[in-house]
Amino acid sequence: MLCASPLSVTVIRFGEARRPQQNYDRKTTETLLGAHCNPKPAMETEVAVAATVRALHQIFAAVWVGATVYVTVAVLPALRDGEGSSEMVGRLTSRFTAISIVSVVVLLVTGGHLAGTLYTFESLIETTSGNLVLVMTALWLVLAGVLHVATSKLDGEGAVEKTADDAYAWYVVGSLLGVALLVNGVLFAYF
Repeated sequence: MLCASPLSVTVIRFGEARRPQQNYDRKTTETLLGAHCNPKPAMETEVAVAATVRALHQIFAAVWVGATVYVTVAVLPALRDGEGSSEMVGRLTSRFTAISIVSVVVLLVTGGHLAGTLYTFESLIETTSGNLVLVMTALWLVLAGVLHVATSKLDGEGAVEKTADDAYAWYVVGSLLGVALLVNGVLFAYF
């Protein structure tokens, strides 16, 4: 007998259609799938993978945006006032670049997984939550580009005050885009 997951079975019982994602008690599951099938470990694995992917996605988005906002409001004003050296700026930009690259890659992989498992092409275009995914993708892409330019300007040649001043507007835009990205993510809870 072939084992199937209750997630893929629609049950008609007592004239009532049950949704595939509805939980079943053990007796109903054994009746549907046979006593030798135990879909629970597979379902637990699916839930664990989904929860891990979502958590990684949210954590890396928050870290990336948080680092951007911190550089904008705490580090750059001090550098613009002449408090810092070119060596410190080099370490800062190196670490920020590492955070950005890792975050961009993790967000690409986890976002791709979430979009691929939760949406079809049509639902991305036709639903509010799908439109939010498209907006988030655009914000992510623009944010990555803006922060690359900002970090390149900060790490440029010249006095620390000048490079910090040149990069400041770019980091402000990056901070605003990052906050918009996080707000867009929060909207998923309501749509």
